Amino acid sequence: MKQKALSKAIQLVVTGALVSGLAACGGSGSGSDSSAAVSKDGASVGAVTGFGSVYVNGTHFNTNNAVIRGADGIERESQLEKGMILKVEGTWGDDREGVANVIYYDDTLRGPIDAVSSPWNPAVKEGALVIAGQTVHLNSRTVFKGKSPERLAADDLVRVSGWRLPDHSFQASFVGIIGQESAGTFKTVEVEGVVTAVSEIDSSFELNNNLTVVFDSATFEDGTANDLKVGARVDVEGRLAAIQGNRTLTAGHIDFESDLFDGVEDVELSGAVTGAYSGQTGSFQVNGVDVAVDSNTEFDDLSLADLVEGVEIEVEGEYRNGVLVAEDIELLEANAELKGRIQATVESEVLTVSGVRVQLSNRTLIEDDDLEDDQEYLTLRTEDLNSLNIGNCVEIEGRVSVDGSSLMAYHVEREDADDCDDGFELEGRVSAVAADFSSISLMGLTLVRADGGLFDGYQVGDQVEVEYTKSNGGEYLISDIDNDGQDD
Repeated sequence: MKQKALSKAIQLVVTGALVSGLAACGGSGSGSDSSAAVSKDGASVGAVTGFGSVYVNGTHFNTNNAVIRGADGIERESQLEKGMILKVEGTWGDDREGVANVIYYDDTLRGPIDAVSSPWNPAVKEGALVIAGQTVHLNSRTVFKGKSPERLAADDLVRVSGWRLPDHSFQASFVGIIGQESAGTFKTVEVEGVVTAVSEIDSSFELNNNLTVVFDSATFEDGTANDLKVGARVDVEGRLAAIQGNRTLTAGHIDFESDLFDGVEDVELSGAVTGAYSGQTGSFQVNGVDVAVDSNTEFDDLSLADLVEGVEIEVEGEYRNGVLVAEDIELLEANAELKGRIQATVESEVLTVSGVRVQLSNRTLIEDDDLEDDQEYLTLRTEDLNSLNIGNCVEIEGRVSVDGSSLMAYHVEREDADDCDDGFELEGRVSAVAADFSSISLMGLTLVRADGGLFDGYQVGDQVEVEYTKSNGGEYLISDIDNDGQDD
């Protein structure tokens, strides 16, 4: 990860992408000709959601002639995994088809797990790890390779691709096992972050407010020791040890993060808001990138008031003088969940799942919970889709369509076949209440109470969690309902 091409290309924001100029990977880069409807030439930064070439930010990039520039042992397209954050330089069009010229990857964090600070909770699909003193948050959209989240343990050697959050912690998009740390005093690690304090007396600085870095024997890239000032963004590789009770990283190499989009104009960028929108400046930040909003900016499922720290979005626009001028901003936060059985599949990637119409897209990440930890995850998207069969039990996370009639899937996970034997689950907002209070609707699905009761007191917009079954007569019957935390 010491090549200048990568630091200039990706480290500012992504915290996950590639670096040692390699030949094109034609074997795995299948795909149709993507020359039609190409209207943009630039860079797209986001997590991989599928293969058969590569899917990033909802665009299918043909990689037949792409050059992979990777770091940290990632040198071929076949080594990429779903969830890894890439920077793809190339062309794409409004039809969501594109051609990749260069693909970059670099780990956000790499090293042994210090501790599992918050054990994985399968009910809410959340947990947290500590790596080199850095807190790494896990959630339902984190992709795991090599071990399931329940089995991750101290001393597991992992690579993490993810986003930096405003509090200097990280949200993991990918966590992959790469071995186990051998016993010894020193541990080799890589950490990205922000310089938060500098001590010239002992040639050290604080990284992310929680890690002391000694740099007196380090080599530098894209800067010198004089550039180590508060606010500088760096990528540090070195040896980690506890010295006199304090965690210290002795740096071997320090890379200053350069302009992510230097030399490109059209940009797609997904990630977390790291600086809330300011009416005074007319701008906000996504993973450290300044984003300007003007009268031509279009909003999809959100408004300026929603641009607060931590919210996941995608921004499309033009990069001008170090600022991404937003043309379109789309909310990527899920607002609904569904667990049920696939009843039907139709063309255009539409499923019917326990009565709910589910729309898949190029952005949908499809995973299989039935896979063993060491099974291959790099499958073609066509194989992903073909793995979803009628009768499968699946968990789906996504956003309700604007008209409230369906669920737009961000993440689909195939579960064990018997996970749906006791019924189905649905979480979202009530879209309709019958005039006689005999039924409610969510995502186009009408439900009645199994006990024949009424829904008086419920209204459109209520956030509910529902457990339900399907009767022999075809009705969907609620066995339990939780109205915004209140059991009913």
